Amino acid sequence: MSQKIKILPRPLVDKIAAGEVVERPSSVVKELVENAIDAQCTKIHVEIMGGGEDLMRVSDDGHGMGREDAALAFERHATSKIATEQDLEAITSLGFRGEALPSIAAVSIMELSSKDNTSPSGTSVELVGGKLKKVAEVGRPVGTTVTVKKLFFNTPARRKFLKSPRTELRQIVDLISNMALSHWNIAFHLVHNGRDIFNLPAVQGFKERLFYLWAKDVVEDLVFFTEPSPHMNIEGCVGSPKFSRANRRHQIFIVNRRPVMDRTLSHALFQGYQPIFPKDRHPNSVILLSLDPSLVDINVHPTKKEVRFQDPRTIHDLVAFSINKVLHKSVELPRLRAELSPTEKIKRKGHLRETPASYGWSSQGKLFPLEKAFSSPGPSLEATAERELISLWQLHNLYVFAAIKSGLVIVDQHAAHERVLYEQAKKSFKATAATSQQLLFPQVVELSQSELQVLDQHTDLLSKLGFSVRPFGEKTVLVEAEPAALKSSGHGRVLREILDDLSTQQTTELDAEEKLARSFACKGAIKGGDPLTQEEMNALLNMLFATSAPYTCPHGRPTVIRMSLDELARKFGR
Repeated sequence: MSQKIKILPRPLVDKIAAGEVVERPSSVVKELVENAIDAQCTKIHVEIMGGGEDLMRVSDDGHGMGREDAALAFERHATSKIATEQDLEAITSLGFRGEALPSIAAVSIMELSSKDNTSPSGTSVELVGGKLKKVAEVGRPVGTTVTVKKLFFNTPARRKFLKSPRTELRQIVDLISNMALSHWNIAFHLVHNGRDIFNLPAVQGFKERLFYLWAKDVVEDLVFFTEPSPHMNIEGCVGSPKFSRANRRHQIFIVNRRPVMDRTLSHALFQGYQPIFPKDRHPNSVILLSLDPSLVDINVHPTKKEVRFQDPRTIHDLVAFSINKVLHKSVELPRLRAELSPTEKIKRKGHLRETPASYGWSSQGKLFPLEKAFSSPGPSLEATAERELISLWQLHNLYVFAAIKSGLVIVDQHAAHERVLYEQAKKSFKATAATSQQLLFPQVVELSQSELQVLDQHTDLLSKLGFSVRPFGEKTVLVEAEPAALKSSGHGRVLREILDDLSTQQTTELDAEEKLARSFACKGAIKGGDPLTQEEMNALLNMLFATSAPYTCPHGRPTVIRMSLDELARKFGR
């Protein structure tokens, strides 16, 4: 009987192991930067070419390695960071398995150059696909430089799954930003294709570091706090609803100076801000947790992105309490008025007039006509044989009520305007020229490095939509024009939120167009709580019924509810 179970050859084993550690270029940078930090360096230089696919080089001024250690570093499970099982139960270093260097070397062309302070010269080790090619003596200062070229050159199946260089670079920028935030005492310099992405000096604390990484107005909006306890210390910051986000990308968790993704901390943060923030809005926040290493298990994920707490309930409750307390102190909560607000008088003498098919927002925030915004109007309100409107009024600045001959129409003002802007955006991508409004006073908008990368990636699509944005300093851009249909946002709020939405990975230009159209519609539409004049309500309904699908928003939610007189009569038992 033939033997079916076989021991895999070492090169194949190495490639399989590399698949667990090396997912993409940012995985390589993460492992190399962690090694540099563990070497007690004071500055780290990261050079990237082609989004990391062509070259990644990480240099540090840490304690370095001698000749024997440099050669041994590429043996699997060779490490200087732990030696016993007890060490594994109380990990203080970022790396500890001894897997990173051999895993990276197995799927790349790699060179390590290092020198410690006891050696007269440095050592260079070169490997191709995990095979040792050369060990040589070199002159260099104390520290280590690791160069990785042609990632996945010998695993084409892995290479073809890499995204565009811009997308891979964005992953690296996010990674380095989080590492720099958790290790503010180290200087970080990131270069891509010869161009500086950022050059961060060492600073005294994470608050000071944030001013280098995030926009100034976003950082100034943050509230900082510290919550000590007998076995752990929680500090961090959280933003107000004013600068809230539509997603949780700007929520960073750091455990013992290690950036992590953790459901316990994420849910605790949500519980802390959920009673205060609007639905589907999330604050900018950083949570730093310091506790005894024996109370947290780092060894639960191949890439060490996740952790497991010994007492997750206590940590959850303490984080939620801290966030809720600081927000209640700092955020002015809306108070319910004891009495009902007086109802605005509604002019009832006019019926719904014939209006242009599309409107934009003026700089004063009023609707104004846009010629040819919709070249082929869809079914209008007139086509429903309900043209005679008795009156229009607004309920709680959320819904527009229209009395028609057969009963009542209720329109969700945000969903309705969202549908209008979505279709206008789709038409803009096909138009030869964008419909823009030049700003009388161009807006200087400060963006984070991550947002700048997204802006660079999608500049052409944003221009088609009507944005005119150009660089204006290291972290700032100048917004000279906005889409004509957009209500003037101030402080670049809409642009920021669109960039946030676009930051998720895209596979094709059509995907990006669809996402941008939906994001523009959602972020640019009038909001629940915005008061509308009689003229604006009038215009909104005509815009809505000029679209191709007036009864749903781009997300599929209803925009219009109709109630007939017969339905109302039944409700009242008539």
